Amino acid sequence: MGVTTQQEADRLLALREKNSGSVGSGSGAAAAMAGNLSFQMNDVAMMTVMGQSPMMVMIQQGPQVAQIFSQIQASGMSMGTALASAFRMMLTPWGLLAIGVIGGGAAIAQGMMRIIPRAKSLEEWMDALSTEFERWKEISAISAASSVDLARDFGEGAEAAQGLYAVLAGLSRLALDEKLKKPALRCVK
Repeated sequence: MGVTTQQEADRLLALREKNSGSVGSGSGAAAAMAGNLSFQMNDVAMMTVMGQSPMMVMIQQGPQVAQIFSQIQASGMSMGTALASAFRMMLTPWGLLAIGVIGGGAAIAQGMMRIIPRAKSLEEWMDALSTEFERWKEISAISAASSVDLARDFGEGAEAAQGLYAVLAGLSRLALDEKLKKPALRCVK
C-alpha cells in the first residue's frame, strides 16, 4: 500500500461521512433494507401460519413493509433485487438448519406431550377398572350366596333377588370386559 496524504485521508473521510449519513446509500444500507424486508416476510408468514386474521396481518405488517419499500425506492435499488436478497437471507443453509432443528425439537416435544396425557389416562383407567372389579366381586358374591343367606337379607323375595343379582353380575362382567379393552385400543393409536 502506498502512503496516503492528509488531503487524500480528508477526502476519504468526507466521502464516508457523506455516504453513511444519507438514507439508503451504500451496500450496507441495501443489505440492511433487504434484512428488514426478510424479517417482515418472516413475521407475515408466522402470523398467517398461527391463524392470525388477514386483516390483522395487513394492519400490523403492511405499514412496516411499505416503509421498507419507500426506503428501497429512495435508495434507487430495484424492488426485484431487494426481494431476491430478502428471500436469499431467509433461505440460507444456517437458516434452513435452524428451522429444521427447531421444527424437529417442537415435533419431539409435542409427541412427548401426547404420551404424558395417555399415562394419566392409564392411571385413571386403572382406578376405574379397580372400581368396576370391586363392584363385580360384590354382585357376584350376592348372586352366589346360599338361599338361607339370601332369605335372611331379602325374605320372600330371595329367589327373585338371586336371579336379579345373577343378571347384574353378568352385566358387571361385561362392563369389566369393556374397560379391559379400552386401553389396548388407546395404546394402538
